[in-house]
Amino acid sequence: MRSRLGISFLELLILIAIVGILSVIVVPEWTEASGDFRETALRSELDNVRAKLYMYRKHHDGQWPSGENFLSQMTLRTNTAGQVMPVGGDPKEYPHGPYLQVIPLNPQADLRVADRVQIGTDAPGGGQAGWHYNPRTGYFAPDTDE
Repeated sequence: MRSRLGISFLELLILIAIVGILSVIVVPEWTEASGDFRETALRSELDNVRAKLYMYRKHHDGQWPSGENFLSQMTLRTNTAGQVMPVGGDPKEYPHGPYLQVIPLNPQADLRVADRVQIGTDAPGGGQAGWHYNPRTGYFAPDTDE
């Protein structure tokens, strides 16, 4: 018996079965591609921030951004001593930066902490932040709970 669309019930069942089989084949590929995208995005963000950290170090006589002023030193103008330009300050006296507009999101971290930076040693830990930074060594990496 044909429906108003011109296909029988059996043809409709076969069509649904084919779509189901194709979805079983294709969906895992999309899921894997999503993980690959996050990995690529993470590497890109790391490369970008690390390059900016080395640029900061070059402009500041071999010094890395300090732990307590990391965000300000990376996102605002600074002088060679690493002092952040005050509001209304003369840009000529603070010729370096900003190096980043914002701290990027860690694409593999929980969105509530993805742009936070944990300051400390070279051993990231706890997954309490999106990133980990050591001001003594310039080590910058994704913060993990491993």
